[in-house]
Amino acid sequence: MPGTDVGRRLLTAMGAPLLRAWAGSLRFHEAGRARVTSAFERGPVITVFWHNRFLMLPFIYPNDRRIGVLISPSADGDIIAATIEALGRDTIRGSSRRDAGPAFDALTNWLAEGRDVGIAVDGPLGPVYEPKTGAIRLSQHTGAPIVPLVYTTDRGLALPTWDRFWLPAPGACAAFVWGEPWVVPPDLAVDTARTALRSRMLSALREACACTGGSPC
Repeated sequence: MPGTDVGRRLLTAMGAPLLRAWAGSLRFHEAGRARVTSAFERGPVITVFWHNRFLMLPFIYPNDRRIGVLISPSADGDIIAATIEALGRDTIRGSSRRDAGPAFDALTNWLAEGRDVGIAVDGPLGPVYEPKTGAIRLSQHTGAPIVPLVYTTDRGLALPTWDRFWLPAPGACAAFVWGEPWVVPPDLAVDTARTALRSRMLSALREACACTGGSPC
């Protein structure tokens, strides 16, 4: 529909400036950075995050590291990809539901070139806080460590979406937490690895919530 196309173009044009202004109003607190220093020095990493908590991550990721974020090849994904790229980050188009082979190959090649990759481990459709297998298999295949990165704010709004997408309130305190890097052993059962990854990421989220005085998780 023409109206829809105009709306998408408008969102694409306004996305990055709006997010910059939004992020600029927040009070950032970063924790756990020392946990990932050695992993960063050794090479590229697989940065993983929850689908409902990625909005402000481009503003905390180290500017001296190049990261390609996996984005769905959908119309909505076009808007997200354009916004992320306007913020100076790269994107890799692919889906964990479709064309998994090409997406996996692209992520593998990106890491082989010495660049980080970013994956919403419970996307694109959930269930919320239930990691898919992509990041796990990627670590097993490449030997690159998985690095959790989560954030929350002391004030905000959870949208009525499948993932309860979190919108920080302007002026809120935002806590970003880096989890412990983890290279998934090649012989570890995938279901066991998924359980372990979920535990690591929820632990980091609880730490972020504690940093903001127990905000909703």
